[in-house]
Amino acid sequence: MDTIGAPEVATALGVSLPRAHRLMDDAGIPPAHGRGRPRLVPREFLVSATRVIGATPLLPSGLTRQDLLVLVATLNSVTGLRSARQAARIAGLSPTGAKTSLERLRRLGLVGVEHRSTIVRGKATVGDFWAPKDVAHWSGEVRRAVKATTLPRVEPRVAASIPQSLWHHFWNSDPRALTLPRDADYVAARLIDAESLPATRFALQGLSRWRYGARRPPAASHLTGPRRVSRGALQP
Repeated sequence: MDTIGAPEVATALGVSLPRAHRLMDDAGIPPAHGRGRPRLVPREFLVSATRVIGATPLLPSGLTRQDLLVLVATLNSVTGLRSARQAARIAGLSPTGAKTSLERLRRLGLVGVEHRSTIVRGKATVGDFWAPKDVAHWSGEVRRAVKATTLPRVEPRVAASIPQSLWHHFWNSDPRALTLPRDADYVAARLIDAESLPATRFALQGLSRWRYGARRPPAASHLTGPRRVSRGALQP
């Protein structure tokens, strides 16, 4: 079996050696047997640990591990991040820590706040979004670190109903009467057809997790009209 030691785990994840040992403790990895003997884990341990806390094997000068995770979170968001809380959820951090990193990254000129229009509950509105800034001018050190970074895996929540912010897409239905996963096929088709990024994201995240049977329309009582179902990143 291919194994690695705790120092290699720490380097690959971008964490301190004590934290690497805590991760191993949490995974039930036994301590080393005998004084001076290395504590070894299967290489696959890195995969599971990365899913939990992410990996930052390269750290640019002037940035913390937390900063780098937040920076990558902003880069991976097509529409930008609405708040520090959203950044925290994506990067696996506390909202306070994410806010601190966003402010530091803004001072360094790596991110900025952009005023963008968006659709909220069917109405156009303008909001502030955190987004990467002047990516083409980032240093090679930062670009290499960003490319080497892996964000923790955030499991999408399984919704039981349609968020109110998406109700306007169901113009001929009563969205409050639609439930998931029972009406998942109908809901997913309508949202994907909406040509709206938030709607498409909700549908695609749900499709992989909703459990439903054969295709069928929602119960007739849910419809108030005819049913209509139709149809990067850094360079090297």
